[in-house]
Order: sequence, then C-alpha cells, then structure tokens
Amino acid sequence: MKNIRLLLLLLLSTAGLHGQEYVPLIDTTRTWNVAGILPHGGGAFNYQYFFGDTISFDDTVYVEVRSGLAGQSDVHGYMREDTVSRRVYYRSIWDDESALLYDFSLEEGDTIQLYGDPGQEYTVLQVDTVELLNGDFRKRWVFHFIFIIPMLSGLKALEILQSIF
Repeated sequence: MKNIRLLLLLLLSTAGLHGQEYVPLIDTTRTWNVAGILPHGGGAFNYQYFFGDTISFDDTVYVEVRSGLAGQSDVHGYMREDTVSRRVYYRSIWDDESALLYDFSLEEGDTIQLYGDPGQEYTVLQVDTVELLNGDFRKRWVFHFIFIIPMLSGLKALEILQSIF
C-alpha cells in the first residue's frame, strides 16, 4: 500500500511539469512570416525569415538565416546552436565572431547580455511555462530592462531577427 501511495504522489507531483523539455530553435522546416504597412502611404510588405544551407567558419558549423519570398532570398547572418548548453549564437555577415543570441538554460535571478545590446544586462525575473495555441507547452523567461520582455523557448526569434535587421 505504501508503494502505491508513493507512486501516486510522484505522478501527481509531476502533473504540472509541462514545457521542461528543451525545444531546439534551429529547425530548417521553420519559417517566420512578417507582414506590415509602411508609414505615410508607403505601401504594404510581406516576407519570410527561414534557415538556409549550412556553412562552416573555423571548423564550426552554422546555418544561414535568410529572408525573402518566391525563390529570391538574402542571407542576413548565421546561427549555430549548442543543444547541450541550450545556447544559440548569431554571426552577422559583417562580423568574424559569433555572439550569444539566446540562452535557454537561464534560471530566475541570472543575468545575461544579448546580441545587439552591448553592455546591457538583462535579469531573469521569472521562469514559468505557458501553453501555446496548438496545446504544446514552452518554458517562458521574463526579463527586466526598463520594460518586461517575455521569451519562449523555440520562439521569439522573429522579434530578435526584426531588431537585428
């Protein structure tokens, strides 16, 4: 009887643990669609960001970050992902070195400097789990820097890519 109670207690205690599995960001089947309207009657636009071919710099393999539509696209930079450390690095087409873009291993209270904000530190205020529209769960980090910035594992890339380019 003790074993059954212990098993039931263990099962119940893990029932709320969704989204703890790491979901890699780099997946060549993913695309990010962007649509917008330019100010002052400048018209509308739409395009996609997506991952392209692999390329090697200094014996390190990266994946192209491309944007465009209908077979025409431009390379904006390169990403590589260390799935063990849960970190994603970005290398601009103009730089010879990569910089940390995401760190999905952060815990509450950790600080980080992200690509595009040299010298600025972000502090993790909260780590929790959210349910996506498709029913999947993702770990969420909430950062503090003048305003609150949420980031979801395997997501958020669109906002980062838009701020980079």
